[in-house]
Amino acid sequence: MKLKLSTFCAVFLLSSMFNQVFSQKLEVTGTVTKKTTGEPLPFATVSVKGSGVATKTDEAGKYNLSIPQKQATIVVTFSGMASVLETVSASGVVDFKLDDEAAILSDVVVVGYGTRKRRDLSTAISSIASKEIASTPVADAGQALQGRVSGVTVVQGSGAPGGTGGSVIRIRGISSVTGPNGPLIVVDGYPLPDQSADNILNSFGTGDIESIDVLKDAGALAIYGVRASNGVIMITTKRGKAGMSSLSLDVYRGIQKAWQLPTMLNAREYAIANTEARIASGLQPLSKLSDF
Repeated sequence: MKLKLSTFCAVFLLSSMFNQVFSQKLEVTGTVTKKTTGEPLPFATVSVKGSGVATKTDEAGKYNLSIPQKQATIVVTFSGMASVLETVSASGVVDFKLDDEAAILSDVVVVGYGTRKRRDLSTAISSIASKEIASTPVADAGQALQGRVSGVTVVQGSGAPGGTGGSVIRIRGISSVTGPNGPLIVVDGYPLPDQSADNILNSFGTGDIESIDVLKDAGALAIYGVRASNGVIMITTKRGKAGMSSLSLDVYRGIQKAWQLPTMLNAREYAIANTEARIASGLQPLSKLSDF
């Protein structure tokens, strides 16, 4: 009986200790502000990821949150702002600064004969800046679009170094069975001829490109007509700027080597094979090849 009682007391004490340890909560306080101006963001949502624990900031952007875990991820969201995540493992002050998510709508994009603010557009336009193009060594501007623009498929024409095989570009699939399916390419406002005959995009370096804008819907037809039925790729090249001159150099090298070559005939073997082939076809052997 004494043994059972002592065992029960030990189990009770251990469970009380575990409950006390795991019931401890982290008290986290802080302020949510706008990153660009530093002004507080009232009524922003501060929550614990993966749980129902959440609160709102007050008019001064301050919050107080009790986290029922030893370590948790706090997520802060606010309308028009990019969400921010922060992992905390101890009580304290954690401040958050949110970026204006709508700032990308102020970007200037090229739309045919001129430029417009992205926020003023209702057409489907995707843009790639020069930093994204320069981050990957590519043979031409077409390969710079590969994997970066939704609805655009880029297939390399061949494995030859320097992109001599060209890039096959399709915007939103194939639109014609018999006609051309390549997009219209416009460089600095000048439409280029059809690139099916030659790799036009390989005629200038990707380091000269300032930006690439892809017009993917029927709105481009109002500017360029039927040639824009397969989409338009607007390429803007770099221009000189006032100030200190700078020079940059990018060098890429490719090697082409056949992994298996056929065994060729020498002059005597060719003469014999040619003569035998003509005799088998009922033709007279060539006099210059008959005397081996």
